[in-house]
Amino acid sequence: MKILHIANGYVFSKLYKAFVEQLSQEVDKQTVFAPIRKANQSGINKAEKNNIRIIYSLIVSKIIYRFLFHQKIKKTLNKLQQECLVQEFDLIHAHTLFSDGAVAYKLKKQHNIPYIVTIRNTDINDFYKYLIHLRNYGLNILLESEKIVFISEAYKERLFNNYIPEKNRKGLLQKSIIIPNGIDDFWLKNINNSKKELGNTIKLLFTGEIRKNKNLLGIIDAILLINNKDIEFTIVGEGLNDETNYLLKLKEKIKDYNSIKLFAVVQKEELKDYYRNADIFIMPSFTETFGLVYAEALSQGLPLIYTKGEGFDKVFPEKHIGVSVNPNNPKDIANAINYIIDNYNNIQKKCAIASKKFSWETIAEVYLQHYSAIKDKVSDAN
Repeated sequence: MKILHIANGYVFSKLYKAFVEQLSQEVDKQTVFAPIRKANQSGINKAEKNNIRIIYSLIVSKIIYRFLFHQKIKKTLNKLQQECLVQEFDLIHAHTLFSDGAVAYKLKKQHNIPYIVTIRNTDINDFYKYLIHLRNYGLNILLESEKIVFISEAYKERLFNNYIPEKNRKGLLQKSIIIPNGIDDFWLKNINNSKKELGNTIKLLFTGEIRKNKNLLGIIDAILLINNKDIEFTIVGEGLNDETNYLLKLKEKIKDYNSIKLFAVVQKEELKDYYRNADIFIMPSFTETFGLVYAEALSQGLPLIYTKGEGFDKVFPEKHIGVSVNPNNPKDIANAINYIIDNYNNIQKKCAIASKKFSWETIAEVYLQHYSAIKDKVSDAN
């Protein structure tokens, strides 16, 4: 089988590399077309398998292409067809609905190549929400796809409840599937099944980028509402991908609190120790496709506080391994912290085993089953 991946986000996340490398054990040939914004992004997340080719292509270096959607798609399509023989592929996997799916849609029209499309954060929270003129185009991409992949049930519900016309829902629901992202094998090889006990000090942990979307100031506001417990909050991630102004606001806010500490980004081996030293992982982001750090924290036995209605919500039943919250409501976040403390033993014992759901080996097998079914369907039709 020969698969073409179109992935605008390839250089921004290691999950794509992990995914295609896991698939390479069963797939004959994969080509990843990775549009980049800057020339120095070429080579990021380069695959280490002989049957994977990564094409880094400078597409949106000029700011104008970020606003002229159809011109950007036309340019992407032309560059892709210059770089590879599209007709040789059995299947296209578009890793976002709009930026990638639009290219796959055009290629199907030209060459009759089937495609599947994954719905991500930017599709829901940017394109559908603000670019109203593109909604019908997005619907056409979905209608022509063979499968629609959602990272979580939460985004599936948001798409269908808010943006899909009633007359199209049944057909699109029938080809919709939920497949989560996977995490680095390091975490599953170092899974922590130990039973944790809360001490006198409750240790909260955040790991990730220091950015407004991560809602760190909201977390601190929530902690300050809890007066009857000794809480320590550790933030790990300075230097990863900071928003300078937000970092300055954070440092200003925490300077008078000895119980709130900020640390630089660390490698996963050291990050593991931070997870194991903590009691609860907390990241009520305003928007989130999935958030791999949630699954990492689970692997180390940590209950979670995550965002209601965003990517990780409904991956597990509510209050099974943590609590979903309204990120705009510090009281709701405080209540979630208290709930986990009061029910800690019952929640914590489920966390490590739950993380096994995010094995790339398991996830790749699910994708391969769908890829093969689509290929067989097309072969039978011909």
